[in-house]
Amino acid sequence: MSDKASGVMIAAKAILYVSYILFRLVLMPFSWFFGGFARFGAGFAVGTIHGFEKLMKKI
Repeated sequence: MSDKASGVMIAAKAILYVSYILFRLVLMPFSWFFGGFARFGAGFAVGTIHGFEKLMKKI
């Protein structure tokens, strides 16, 4: 491998690393938000199914 090729590889890795860090910083609040939203959605679905089962037993 030539020096130029290894330099390109190092540059590519550095760019990927920096973009990954920025990506994580930007997505961190989103992942928290969507994680909370998903948890709420799952809880809501379970609650709805549970409520529906109770309703069906009454009928």
